[in-house]
Order: sequence, then structure tokens, then C-alpha cells
Amino acid sequence: MVGSNHKIILSGGRFSGTSREQLAAAFDAFAGSAEKHTLVVHFHGEFVSENAAEGIAERLLPLYQGAGGYPLFVMWQSGLGETLKNNWQEIITEDAFTALVERVLQFAIGKLD
Repeated sequence: MVGSNHKIILSGGRFSGTSREQLAAAFDAFAGSAEKHTLVVHFHGEFVSENAAEGIAERLLPLYQGAGGYPLFVMWQSGLGETLKNNWQEIITEDAFTALVERVLQFAIGKLD
């Protein structure tokens, strides 16, 4: 598991699982490290769950450190399940979602007939 000095966890653009104190500690650790001149910020995106991002960070941490960098991984809850869970209220108000539900219902009713 990647330590808190090397990761920031976000959800919906806000800290989630990372406190301001942990963020300050991460930058203090960077400032006191031998790699204090080379900060590597790695952003996980697309549909990458927090668990998958953690696994990627575990594999990349020694590679970045071996190259002389101090890695800081920015992870957010953007896996498909996390996205649906965190944004379901916004999703159901979208016109595209409403149209999709209408089509699925029409199809289901047509099959029942």
C-alpha cells in the first residue's frame, strides 16, 4: 500500500480519504527528501477505481523513485461503480438518461405484448 506521503485521494473534486494535514505532511516529506528537486505528479483518470489506482501506484512508486523523483499520486474515485455511486443524483436528471430509460421501458413493454 502506498503511504499517505505519496498519494492524494479525491472524490467529486474534494478530499476524500486525505486530510489537509496529510497533504501538508506529504509536501513536508517531499521538501525533506533527497528528491526535493524532482516532484512527479501522477494523475489517475478515466474509469480507474481507487483500488486499481492504488495498485498502479504501488507498481510505479519504485520506478519513479529509482529515476530520482518523488512521486505524488492523485487518485480519485472514478471507477464505473464509484462514478455511479457518487453521481447518481446528477445522472438521473440528465436528458440522455431519461431518454435511455424511456427506450428501455418501451422495449420491455413491447416484449411483454
